[in-house]
Amino acid sequence: MRIHILGSDGFVGKRLMVFFSGIAETRGYSLSDCDLLSLESVSNLPKFTEQDVVIMVSSITRLKENSLESMEKNILMADNISKFIKENPPGYFVFLSTIDVYGANPQIPVKETNFPNPSDYYSLSKLASEFLLRKVCAEKDIPLLILRLSGLYGKGDEGKSTINKLFESAVRDRKITIIGDGSDTRDFVYVEDVCKLIWNGILQKKDSLVNVATGESYSINEIVNLLRQYLSYGISIEYKEESGQKRAKELRFDNSLLKKNFPWFEFTNLKNGLKLYFETPRLTEINLMERYPQSKRNPDERALEKTEEDRKIAREFGKEFFDGDRKHGYGGYSYHPRFWTDVVQDIIKHYKLTEESSLLDVGCGKGFMLYDFKKALPGMKIRGIDISRYAVENGKEEIKEFLNVGNAKYLGEFKDKEFDLVISTTTIHNLPREECKQAVREIQRVGKNAFVTVDAWRNEEERKRMEAWNLTALTYMHVDDWKKFFEECGYTGDCYWFTP
Repeated sequence: MRIHILGSDGFVGKRLMVFFSGIAETRGYSLSDCDLLSLESVSNLPKFTEQDVVIMVSSITRLKENSLESMEKNILMADNISKFIKENPPGYFVFLSTIDVYGANPQIPVKETNFPNPSDYYSLSKLASEFLLRKVCAEKDIPLLILRLSGLYGKGDEGKSTINKLFESAVRDRKITIIGDGSDTRDFVYVEDVCKLIWNGILQKKDSLVNVATGESYSINEIVNLLRQYLSYGISIEYKEESGQKRAKELRFDNSLLKKNFPWFEFTNLKNGLKLYFETPRLTEINLMERYPQSKRNPDERALEKTEEDRKIAREFGKEFFDGDRKHGYGGYSYHPRFWTDVVQDIIKHYKLTEESSLLDVGCGKGFMLYDFKKALPGMKIRGIDISRYAVENGKEEIKEFLNVGNAKYLGEFKDKEFDLVISTTTIHNLPREECKQAVREIQRVGKNAFVTVDAWRNEEERKRMEAWNLTALTYMHVDDWKKFFEECGYTGDCYWFTP
């Protein structure tokens, strides 16, 4: 058996890759491997046979775009695949659709016999894709399993799911904003259950269309209360008036057809799913630098001042960078309590640090932040490394003995999980990309918790400003690309971005 996953780089596609790689020969196709919008590109797929299973996840989701153009593209992808499998029929085909084909306000309970009534371009594209695939699969006698998915959540959902948005807000902001009064009910499915359901379908060669729902719906308020059980701190709730298209207050499913097709299948209930969600190590975006004073200098003016010679001098990280001309770096780097005192208190509170805690600062400079930690928690074990011999030799006298010259890419002197917290602020991006990866992995290795900040941008304007303004960074990218980068490194700590 060979399994082919079309759209392997998204949330569901990645989980399917992990799940099936341990079961059968599995190959994933992202846009760079196969552009489903191009019939020529699709024709380069392997010639499928009876031994092949194709799982089609690819689509332009509503979160990316919900327009006439995106609808046409989604339908074109399904049409191109339909044409290809007509000539090269696989042994089995799985298509991931959506319960949104029933519309924004479907008949309750939602079941497969309900008349489809798509209310936006995305759901209409899914319904049309179902039609195209059902037609060709019927003609070529290919068993087809169509799964109309309700709300998914789980490892790797990267802020896309309702559960993840609630979770991230609770962790990052200690506050959750609910649109409406929170009484809306939804049915949420753990992503691993979808993987298992597909595997069951493959084994039985099920030829069917089913809604994937647990049959148990929860209100947003109920979900928030479940989340609270896993948090060791309080969170505030803010309710905002609903705007835009009004969606159903209640979504309740009759999943009797799914149970008939898969009688032994059991879903992960939401409470257990949330527990798994909290237990899964994950990258968390959190701004612990919020109270760090912002520079009043005009970044555009600074950008105009920078030359390649200035960057060359700055990247030596010597006296000129710390205490030389402003165009080469800090223009005088001296201690002032207004910079780190408040930030240190926020970090202590967030990570629940105590006198018995241990902390490593990677890229510590002259040790000013470590000094403020030592003032706040005199018993804390602190260590700092910096690539600059000048900075270490001219470090804050009170904590100078805890500072060493070192490179973030190699923390070999430290044991695995030696520190309760590793902090690295605007440091690792000064390394070339591969060395930056090494540094991230080392930080992950030596720290039980970690907080890293890097240069990044969120839009084209910030990108241009960053490229002109940047003085020392060798690795800098879009926020989304940093998240993927951290994931590739296996980093599960906290992070935030410095944007110009």
